[in-house]
Amino acid sequence: MIRTLVPILGVCVLSAVGSSAAQHRAPGLSKAIRDAIQFHKSGKYLGEDKIMGGTFAVAGDNPWQVALVVGDTILAPRILFCGGSIVSKDLVITAAHCVDEGTPEQAVDVVVGATKLATEGKRVAVQSIWIDPDYNKGQYRAHDVAVLKLTEDVSALTDPIDIANEADDAALTEGRSVRVTGWGAPGQGAGAVRDLRTVDLMLISTKHCNDPVAYAGAVGSSMICAGWPKGGRNSCQGDSGGPMSSMLGGSRRLVGIVSWGRECELTDKFGVYARVTVLSWARKCAADNSQCKM
Repeated sequence: MIRTLVPILGVCVLSAVGSSAAQHRAPGLSKAIRDAIQFHKSGKYLGEDKIMGGTFAVAGDNPWQVALVVGDTILAPRILFCGGSIVSKDLVITAAHCVDEGTPEQAVDVVVGATKLATEGKRVAVQSIWIDPDYNKGQYRAHDVAVLKLTEDVSALTDPIDIANEADDAALTEGRSVRVTGWGAPGQGAGAVRDLRTVDLMLISTKHCNDPVAYAGAVGSSMICAGWPKGGRNSCQGDSGGPMSSMLGGSRRLVGIVSWGRECELTDKFGVYARVTVLSWARKCAADNSQCKM
């Protein structure tokens, strides 16, 4: 495949000549990418409501965490727009809204094996993008999940995280401790950080999350909520697509994917995550690429 530089919103990203996957995707860029480019240029987001209140992560504690950066030449700045999780030797699970609107594979690179985003890890290209066929990119993002196939095996750089399954769902009750990691903004409207951050939250019941003072019925069965009852801890811009994990069966498993919320700091405005225990197709995809869906 021949890759050529094409300017998009003032930033050069890579386009493909002869890529059948790209030819079957309408041209475009996800809002997450456009937001990241806009912030890189002007210091202002387009308005994405997407770790605040957390601490710096210890190197090696979250080896599955990856950064999604705007695709470009290998020496270009790493412009973060989303996070993701390694789930096999060459697959990343992230949020569908990070790569929707016909985002071509060449507009996305993945940084693997980093804690310090600017200087560590390896930048790897994306070969294929699969989005959950039930994804609804409306105001409330149902089935907000996508899987990216990388162009190379990255098992020497990182360890994958297991995806929680249906049997784990019964344990995901209100008050359970969960961890979210990412390089996203430490507060509403701020820029991404360069050192990976982590925050411990608690699961919030769907009933509580659907309370009129919270999201008034907007949280569906493909979603799960987490936060801190008094606010002050949450995910934020740039954390989208990143992992929410919990200790299950003696190991840390992926239980959610950062999806949406209102602001980042408000009381009762919890973070809403894609609920991976209902995503059987993603587990099948991680185990066997032929089970992945276009």
